[in-house]
Amino acid sequence: KSRLHIILIFLLAACGSKKAAINTSTSDIDTLKHDSIYGESDEAYFSEIDTFYIVIADTGNDYYALQQQMFSIANSTSIKIDTLGRYYDKTKNLIQLPNDDEDEVYHGDYFPRRFPSDNLSLEYLVIYNPLSADKTIALVTGIFETKHSADSALKHISSVQPKAFIVKSQMYTGCMH
Repeated sequence: KSRLHIILIFLLAACGSKKAAINTSTSDIDTLKHDSIYGESDEAYFSEIDTFYIVIADTGNDYYALQQQMFSIANSTSIKIDTLGRYYDKTKNLIQLPNDDEDEVYHGDYFPRRFPSDNLSLEYLVIYNPLSADKTIALVTGIFETKHSADSALKHISSVQPKAFIVKSQMYTGCMH
């Protein structure tokens, strides 16, 4: 299995004060026995699934090209960049938190944007669309709770990024560790 799928499974299995955004449509996650992981009923697990609408300006495999687009969009719009402290590590071919991040469970690994925000960031598309390739990077311009909010954001970003689109995603928002 790919490293990203293993990370997704680990994110789903870990539990604590932080919340995760794991797309439960992913085949690896669908096969997990939620009762044995959480000690909870399926009803409790599924109560932590939320629908979000992710506005994506562009996708690709070149982190640096998408990063330049992100800076350009930030300069052309009022949308701020929030990397969550992550950067791209060429040797690992991974968007990651710093190796010395205070979160010992996730330092040196990818940690996805998980909740509604109207910030620019670079994320792995598979988090929001399980049919995409593991290392495809999405230039996210926002995550929204309603289709109406996402449509408004899409209209705003389309003036500077005509290829932008919306992905509707069912994401796990339960605890992380």
